[in-house]
Amino acid sequence: MTLIRNPAVTVTELEGEFFLVEPDSQEIYYLARIARGLWRAAESGTTQEELCELMVAAFPDSPAEAIRADVERVVGEMVSGQLLLSAPERPRERSAEAGP
Repeated sequence: MTLIRNPAVTVTELEGEFFLVEPDSQEIYYLARIARGLWRAAESGTTQEELCELMVAAFPDSPAEAIRADVERVVGEMVSGQLLLSAPERPRERSAEAGP
């Protein structure tokens, strides 16, 4: 599943801190450093697996499984808060050899 930012979410930076406001609920979310990186990476669409790989590469001295668990937790929170949305999947191109 491809994840994208909810374009309706408002981003506010205040003294180096990032806050997101979900427009329907008006709930305010504080983005810690890792969550900020995930938010930025989702700008043009990404998968949870790609986000995990990005964070594992960024923190090579930390246990990969712990990083993956953290990414899954944060992404889950961002999806449930409607900060990240599921993007429609692009249809796969059929090869000319596949036929109708």
